[in-house]
Amino acid sequence: MQPGRRGHGRLRDDVPNFLDQAWAAFNGQACSYSINPTSRNHGAEAGTGTISVTAGSGCAWTAQPLDSWIDVTAGAAGSGNGTVRYAIEANPSDKDRSGTITVAGKTFRIQQAAGGPPNQPPQADAGPDQQVYATDPVSLQGTGVDPDGDNLSFSWTQLSGPQVSFENDDSPVTGFVAPWWPRQRCCHSSFGYRTAVARPTWIRASSPLYRFR
Repeated sequence: MQPGRRGHGRLRDDVPNFLDQAWAAFNGQACSYSINPTSRNHGAEAGTGTISVTAGSGCAWTAQPLDSWIDVTAGAAGSGNGTVRYAIEANPSDKDRSGTITVAGKTFRIQQAAGGPPNQPPQADAGPDQQVYATDPVSLQGTGVDPDGDNLSFSWTQLSGPQVSFENDDSPVTGFVAPWWPRQRCCHSSFGYRTAVARPTWIRASSPLYRFR
């Protein structure tokens, strides 16, 4: 209590005065609390944030993190309206994680994206070059490998030559019928194709060349 003041006082501004809260309750003033926001998403890197507390005059509250990677840096305790500031550590895991801060009896949730080593791009191979005659069926077999072991999807793209229709352009094995070319007796036409694997962004491999005589 400060000298010369009547009634009750507080030694530090950052310590809630529970006498205020008791006095409010004695006078029939029920304390109610709300926080804003109630949740926040963060990236994998370290970060900070704030939480606004709304409370009646003389109503004390505290803020307590429930996870070791979350720290309340300011506003760990207060009375009436106030602000809580917190900091989070970088996420070293390759999985998302969630944490909680209890503020004025309310739950504030933090969702943090996965960190860990960067995801490596997949590798695609559209197969060897082929030589076929016009109107012959052509079979293409692509392969894909993902260094991280993730599931892959396939997509075939024609790069050049007369337009053809793939039988299954989203499968590692596809095919088409070699088109007839008006100058096929004297010349050959070059067709370029490539396959792509996705996770979810397509990473395209170099194209093999198909020559139709």
